[in-house]
Amino acid sequence: MVPLTRSKTNLLRLLEGKKYDTFNIEINNPWFQERLDGIIKTCKKLDPATLELDNRDPTIDKHYGTSDEYLHKLLKQKERRGPRGEHYPGWPQAIKGCDIGAHPRKFLEWSRFKKDITYTFCRELGAQQNALLCYYPEDGFIGWHNNSNTPGYSILFTWSETGDGCYKMKSKISDEVITLNDKPGWICRHGYYGERESNHQWHSALTNEPRWSIAFYLRNAEMTKMFIEEIESTDG
Repeated sequence: MVPLTRSKTNLLRLLEGKKYDTFNIEINNPWFQERLDGIIKTCKKLDPATLELDNRDPTIDKHYGTSDEYLHKLLKQKERRGPRGEHYPGWPQAIKGCDIGAHPRKFLEWSRFKKDITYTFCRELGAQQNALLCYYPEDGFIGWHNNSNTPGYSILFTWSETGDGCYKMKSKISDEVITLNDKPGWICRHGYYGERESNHQWHSALTNEPRWSIAFYLRNAEMTKMFIEEIESTDG
């Protein structure tokens, strides 16, 4: 199955309905492309080896953590808990990566970069908040989860050198697992993460090479529509 197609004429109605699957957004706007290229240049100048990886459940690797088997296991659990009894209402129980934004007092050499993303870039996008600033190593992944604890309209930027990775989701429409493959360089995706079970967007991701993911939440459907149209516009 392929993700739901859309047109500019029905975009707002689609967003307001919230019953759609995550889809790719074309980065056509030269300002966005230049800004994102500047971000990855900074990432390359800094040393990701200095980042402390969160390997939340060492018994789960990227293949199992993004598998249908693991997804079905989580769907059967009414109350999800981690290996040490932690409660995960919508967060991933398994991940191998480093969410820099989640550690305000760590990684001081990355502090200027982190501020640029979480404050400056966030304001430039007109976003409500930065939700993720995560580095994944070549065997990195984020296991199945649904973000039901932080519902809203999400914009996700992802970068890798050759595109050797993917984003998986459980379709809200068909219940099938859909895979959106990465591509070289930056890609952008949008999805609505719902709070109610009927509107959960279960998703996961894995990579075979270093990968960056930067996510933001937008306030409402109208702002999301404006953002999508702006980034897909060829007028910088």
